[in-house]
Amino acid sequence: MKNLNLKFGRFVAIVAIIFTVNMVKANDLDNSASMNNFQITEVSSIDTDALNMWELNYGNINEGVHIEKNFTNNGTEYIVRGEYFEVRYVNTKHGFGVRQLKGYKAKVNRQITAAVIDQNQMNNQRIICPVGISDAKALNLIAAYLPDLLNENYRHILK
Repeated sequence: MKNLNLKFGRFVAIVAIIFTVNMVKANDLDNSASMNNFQITEVSSIDTDALNMWELNYGNINEGVHIEKNFTNNGTEYIVRGEYFEVRYVNTKHGFGVRQLKGYKAKVNRQITAAVIDQNQMNNQRIICPVGISDAKALNLIAAYLPDLLNENYRHILK
């Protein structure tokens, strides 16, 4: 009888673990699916010298992330700015990837940006594409890669 109770107890524990793992995975899938559902809208760039400006939204929030397009000596940069972070994606003949935004263009406190941005992902996204790409592809890649660039504890600010 002891062996039967012990086997039943193990079975219940295994079922509970499998159920818990599946619930966590389902929750992660829901979160990643909501990040894959984004909208990019071109907006006027009255307050900035940007050539073009877009707003990126991942859900039903009123104000999304702003993307400003500028030309540089090396190619094109897309400054991606939210309320608590900012980065730039560069598009040159050598490729497309993310960089830190420094200097006079930075508007968000560096310490806040450093807390929100995942430095490992910053390194991983340094080269997303090894060749220069179009605006449309750049915007879609920014929208796809940006959620992973934020530390997991801060991804909710995109929703």
